[in-house]
Amino acid sequence: MAKILGRDTTYNEYIRRAKYYRNIYDPSTGFMRPRINGIWLTPFNPHEVNVHYTEANSWQYTFHVPQDVSGLMDLFGGEEAFDKRLDDLFTAPADISGWNSADMTGLIGQYVQGNEPSHHIAYLYSYAGKAWKTQEIVHKIMTELYTAEPDGLCGNEDCGQMSAWYIFSALGFYPVLPGSNQYVLGTPLFEEAVVHLEDGTDFVLLAPDVSDENYYVSEVWKNDQEYPYSYISYEDIASGAEFYFDMIAEPNENFGLDPSERPVSAIEGDFVENPWVNVANSMFLQSVEVSLGAMDPEYRIWYSVEPLDGAKAGSGTGDFQLYTGPFTLKESSRIRCYCENESWFRSHITESELRKIGSTYNVTIKEKYSRQYSAGGDLGLVDGIRGSVNFRLGGWQGYQRKDFEDIIDLKEARQVTKLAAGVLQDMKYWIWMPRYVEFYTSMDGETYRFAGRVGHNVAEDDYTPQIHDLGVTITDDYGNVGSGVEARYIKVFAKNYGKIPKWHLGAGGNAYIFTDEVIME
Repeated sequence: MAKILGRDTTYNEYIRRAKYYRNIYDPSTGFMRPRINGIWLTPFNPHEVNVHYTEANSWQYTFHVPQDVSGLMDLFGGEEAFDKRLDDLFTAPADISGWNSADMTGLIGQYVQGNEPSHHIAYLYSYAGKAWKTQEIVHKIMTELYTAEPDGLCGNEDCGQMSAWYIFSALGFYPVLPGSNQYVLGTPLFEEAVVHLEDGTDFVLLAPDVSDENYYVSEVWKNDQEYPYSYISYEDIASGAEFYFDMIAEPNENFGLDPSERPVSAIEGDFVENPWVNVANSMFLQSVEVSLGAMDPEYRIWYSVEPLDGAKAGSGTGDFQLYTGPFTLKESSRIRCYCENESWFRSHITESELRKIGSTYNVTIKEKYSRQYSAGGDLGLVDGIRGSVNFRLGGWQGYQRKDFEDIIDLKEARQVTKLAAGVLQDMKYWIWMPRYVEFYTSMDGETYRFAGRVGHNVAEDDYTPQIHDLGVTITDDYGNVGSGVEARYIKVFAKNYGKIPKWHLGAGGNAYIFTDEVIME
């Protein structure tokens, strides 16, 4: 629309944004992989459903590029590699880890017919010249995952999408790319289908030989003329064309094979992907070796290093220099880097903050946190870096179905007068304040002295994301409030909220505790 209206600046902006998916494609795994702080999410499991994907996992979202199928094919290494990756999707083990998403049903391998992010994927074979594979898998979905029973949909109807997919597919075509005038052909389910248009014209689809065995397309005729393409256009529908499908029991691998006969989904123009930062962790004790990576080994990477404390992003305190190999940081720093191709076209700037932490404490956690909510590891509780109200940024440790308990070894005895734990509530996402938090101190790590329990007055039905430090002022053995005690070990215990109440959409599920930073004074 912007191009038609002559708004070139807007057009170019959105065309470039349409390729941003390339910034999260990890060539080392072949999957769309989240980045946090410019660093690839680790550990990474493409089967895992977590906060980085909406009602799906990396298997499904890796193929969610309907606007640039050609570009995605290029990332995979060409049409043969693309075809194989689609095969891998449909034949992978149908196991899902992480969040229990009620919408992820109707699995064929890692394809999920029960939810929208997968619905176009079966039709992607046609872009690689394998229209017969689209016919095969679409027929399987229609006949095995839909029935005429009250529970005949394999997933959440969700505004009619499950039925819409079936209606389009049963007619014999599907709109893979909304906004395009092309509809990818599949396999018709009926011998005859007539779509009555509002101007009185009829759009007709005929497949007299279709049956449970004859679901492959041998050839197609349009208005009595041979039609070699594996797609139709909006104009074909609007003009009331008649399509005839010759259906057979064995695949015709030549149908839609020639590149000129395939549907098109491509974003043209130069694009340079953002670089990434390779480190094991964004926190370090003494020093850290840093390397930078780029999608294309021919890209030049330019980078700068700025002191983290007191320097704002883009302040210019670090001069960009050409990256030639790994370098070592010994102080907290902000790395800024970008890629440049041979035409001097640049990527956006990637920023990564790497922090040197003074803590040499030992942290022992009784029940391990969830993989996707680690806050950088055990030391994330005492690194001085606070999680933000946006838990998706990775600053929190998350504990589901379990209480939180940790012991911090300060390595030497010290006077402790106050203790607190930072906690988060964002109950839309199953994160509740703990019922209460308890604190204990010890000199030997075996015998603990109760330092206090603290609750809160945050309403359980308060949807406002919020952070609270729940803490106690320590009374000494003589009853002097705030005098504190000498301690080497600190124990913190937080009671999980428990089962999610009936009034919540996640009713019956298990709540999370999110904690970050044990505060000691």
